[in-house]
Amino acid sequence: MEPFRYEKVQGIPVTVISDWLKESPTLTAGMSAGQHYGLHREQDDPRAVVPNRDRLARALGFSLDAWTSATQVHGKNVVRVTRAERGAGNRKRETAIPAADGLVTDERDILLTAFYADCVPLLFWDSDRGAVGVAHAGWRGTVLGIAREMVERMKREFGTDPGSVRVAIGPSIGSCCYEVDDRVVDALKEQIPDLDDDIVHPKDNGRFMLDLKRANADILRQAGVENSRMSVTNFCTSCEEWLFFSHRRDGEKAGRMVAWIGIRKDES
Repeated sequence: MEPFRYEKVQGIPVTVISDWLKESPTLTAGMSAGQHYGLHREQDDPRAVVPNRDRLARALGFSLDAWTSATQVHGKNVVRVTRAERGAGNRKRETAIPAADGLVTDERDILLTAFYADCVPLLFWDSDRGAVGVAHAGWRGTVLGIAREMVERMKREFGTDPGSVRVAIGPSIGSCCYEVDDRVVDALKEQIPDLDDDIVHPKDNGRFMLDLKRANADILRQAGVENSRMSVTNFCTSCEEWLFFSHRRDGEKAGRMVAWIGIRKDES
């Protein structure tokens, strides 16, 4: 069953992890959708970005001051967000947390965010410790093992048990649309030595169709995450043109979706 449910929150098109939200009245976790709701300064209309972020944050039960993001560099650096970093990057890119593709926190009223247009969103929830995290996993971040780094960082920072943490692998490009060369496959073998056809599909032209979602799921299993604690979307951002931006499909003109996770101060 598809874990990400499409809906509109106060008129804003989103996909949310419905099972998680049913369990916790203060948790919010999901990803924006829609071709006309710009949230990223570089690709979207800059006049609309901050007002759109403010509207989405308020719809999720946060203020814009809680919206926290990083400058993504396709790496594996993970940063713990405290009250001091709360609100980084919410209005200006220059104030974002520098050079990080993963954010974690155990504090309430912080909305962790990251941006995507085919790369894999990874959302983490440790309900025992009250900790959450978001990671941006393109092929470079995947082969560097950012999924594993997120689990290890949450374990170090919060005492998270890898066997009990929940992970949602969100809307991203699917193996139906993501063709790569042997350079990517060879790099991925360093993380997953026993690559199988479920992750990499050879083509007659010497290239490969890559399933980044399955690759990250395999890395997470190696890090100790249980299969039963992982939720993997069926959405492909390149196929679902009506619903998602896609860099592979639209090129440099593609906008960006935002994935978010946070715990509100209270049920209100």
